[in-house]
Amino acid sequence: MSDLINPLVISETGDLRPIAYDFNSSFEVASIDTLSREELADYKRHKLPDFQMLIGVALAQLENNTGLVDWFDYCTRLSEERRLLHNINFALNPINPVEHKLSF
Repeated sequence: MSDLINPLVISETGDLRPIAYDFNSSFEVASIDTLSREELADYKRHKLPDFQMLIGVALAQLENNTGLVDWFDYCTRLSEERRLLHNINFALNPINPVEHKLSF
């Protein structure tokens, strides 16, 4: 798993999260209590692409940055912004939020 997400953090409740303790819970990998091959395979299929997109967006936004950036904090804050956009999208279209998925 560390080849896909590094660092992988275990929260105080036993949740495996990418990058930081306060990373958006929608990117949660699994619970340490229920971790299984099936759960990891499900994460890779359904959640990992969103995480990879978030990292791609972060890199693109910083492409012309010449200052220092706390990478982990930057990605964590971006994960929270993504959640807000997802919630807005769901509120606008609660029947099928995937159909009009917002992208970064």
